[in-house]
Amino acid sequence: MSKSTKRVAFCGLLTALGVVLLTTGGLMFGLTYAAPLLAGALLIPVREEHGTPAALMTWAATAILGLILCGDKEAAFFYLFLGHYPVVKPAIDRLKPRALRIAAKTGLFACLTLAMYGILFLVFPAAAGGEEFFGAGTLLIVGFFIAMVLLLLLCDLVYGRAEGVYRKKLRPLLKNLL
Repeated sequence: MSKSTKRVAFCGLLTALGVVLLTTGGLMFGLTYAAPLLAGALLIPVREEHGTPAALMTWAATAILGLILCGDKEAAFFYLFLGHYPVVKPAIDRLKPRALRIAAKTGLFACLTLAMYGILFLVFPAAAGGEEFFGAGTLLIVGFFIAMVLLLLLCDLVYGRAEGVYRKKLRPLLKNLL
């Protein structure tokens, strides 16, 4: 099997698995956010084995299929706006000093979260629960936004650990398949 055939098969398999994870987003409370984050973690092996362009194409294919097939549009939008983070994480992690790196991550998460919910409320106001959300009060909205940014910063730590586990434990096991 040629290298390009293996790359297409590997990326296609992880795209399909990512779409399956996204469709589980509406099954239980909390999976709306967990499913896209798990689907994003699937980009780590693609980036490690086939590079950033293949990982970005896998993210784009998963995002488009998720928007089409996923019943939970919030989960699909969450992946569309934030699912690519494991691909760009190494570039941000190279920033020095640490305070600049944390500020860049926080700024990226804050901007993408604001853009995601802004577009989600404009395109799907009823599905996004806009009336309930905005009727909840300013303090609750600000608290939700801060919680989302903190969740994404925590997810950054988890992605970092997942990269290490993949390199040390999973890559040697999959060496012959990839």
